Amino acid sequence: MQFDTMPHVILSGAAKLREAFDQFSPFRADTNGWIIKIKNIFISRDDSTLMVDCTAVRSGFSQDFYIRLEAKDNRVTVRVDPYMRIERNEGVQRTIAALAAWVQTFSGGMTFEKSNIVSEILADGGLQGVTAAGAGQ
Repeated sequence: MQFDTMPHVILSGAAKLREAFDQFSPFRADTNGWIIKIKNIFISRDDSTLMVDCTAVRSGFSQDFYIRLEAKDNRVTVRVDPYMRIERNEGVQRTIAALAAWVQTFSGGMTFEKSNIVSEILADGGLQGVTAAGAGQ
């Protein structure tokens, strides 16, 4: 399934991106026929942006991309890096939802503000069947 707009999630509240970066561990989720791999993470010098190296795989189709988490004005935007030209499919949406849920675990009080991602994906945080990335790669 292809989507017309670039999927994103906006969270409100103070982000702790440095803490998320410091505690990052690669992970993988098998959900709704998609294998989502979160492989590596990079942080900007001023701790305001995370870049996350991701892969989404389904039925032989594999797509590598970066998700950007940007903190600005007491908000965090989670979206595909704007320089990426990728298919805007369910795997990308699940990856964005998963990373939005993940960053919230480091930022108590951070709340969901809005998104254009399908509500069923947001409901489970994009994650089901999460394992450490080394298992079954």
